[in-house]
Amino acid sequence: MQRKIIDLPRMFGPLVSEWNINPRGRSAGEGVTGSEQVNYGVQPRWEATLNLSGFRPAQVLAWRAIKAQMRGRVNILRVPLCDMHRTTWKQLGIAAPLDPGLPYGDGTLHSDGTGYEPENYFFAPATIEAGAEDVTFNASLFNDALKVGQWFSHNDWPYLVTGIFDEPGGLTRYTIEPPMRRDIPAGGIVKLAATALMAFSKDDEGRMSLDMGKRGVATLNLVEWVNRP
Repeated sequence: MQRKIIDLPRMFGPLVSEWNINPRGRSAGEGVTGSEQVNYGVQPRWEATLNLSGFRPAQVLAWRAIKAQMRGRVNILRVPLCDMHRTTWKQLGIAAPLDPGLPYGDGTLHSDGTGYEPENYFFAPATIEAGAEDVTFNASLFNDALKVGQWFSHNDWPYLVTGIFDEPGGLTRYTIEPPMRRDIPAGGIVKLAATALMAFSKDDEGRMSLDMGKRGVATLNLVEWVNRP
């Protein structure tokens, strides 16, 4: 089945919270000592919550369109990890783009009056193999801006930095969670503005009721799409 990927507009991004790695352990029953045994043979995945409480009419309409396109658990959301502690333009040594974004070279904007947002990314200097629990970069590629507790992603696979260590030759080693799920080829794009591919946890996620003030109220659970081709 071909699953369509739908980009979640950035206005929804800050509403996605409680990012958590679910190791997806399965009970293997009690051991001889009486303690529970757990198997961890399934690939871990990110899970998150999207809180849509208090949406105004324009936002309600936008969400209705997104939910209809999702077709329950059939299609996939590309979700930006919009975190208040994410890498900033100032840390990267780049002038921050002004709202509503940057104009193109000829001074024009999109038809809705917005400009584009430049990506925070760099190119992997060497291949990083799936299964790796750490990655080594030249931190000057991104002004040494990546800190413990921040995310990066490749091809919509997000990783959280858990430790930073200086290495010979001016390089920096970053320990990550979860371990690398796919190879990052030499020259592959590594995004500091991380994104993840997420699915509804249930077909009826995102049903939105309207309160007396005509504001939308909904909370839904998202799970990472890990069995992608």
